[in-house]
Amino acid sequence: MKFVWDLSEEEWKNYGVAIRREAEANPDGAVNTAGVVGCCRTGDLCFDLRAWGCITEDETPGLGYELYVGGVEGHSETLEGRPYDLVEEYGEFPIDVLDKPLKDFQVQAEEVFKKFIEDVAPRYTGADLIEKANEELKVW
Repeated sequence: MKFVWDLSEEEWKNYGVAIRREAEANPDGAVNTAGVVGCCRTGDLCFDLRAWGCITEDETPGLGYELYVGGVEGHSETLEGRPYDLVEEYGEFPIDVLDKPLKDFQVQAEEVFKKFIEDVAPRYTGADLIEKANEELKVW
């Protein structure tokens, strides 16, 4: 699996500042920064990185990820009409990953993503996730 990132160092830093500011302003831990921070692709798979309120096991803000599968009917389609599906399993990184330099986070995330794909593959029925991950890169 070869991973390609769409997340700049500046976006990573800005996101870290924004999420910490919002977490400090909301003592209950709710973070409403729900937009996509960036994404990481491998083959015909795409991991979106985003924040949700109270997503980590200890209910502190963090950085969540969700996996989309290109070329599979299900969740939606691109503006060009190509279908894609959402794998109905999610994961998250604790907020302290925001203290890492982007390159260090990417190394950690790629290992997590490989394991996630391998773990979820037997349960996902829309396509062979391992095969999709090892295809030529498709950007959609």
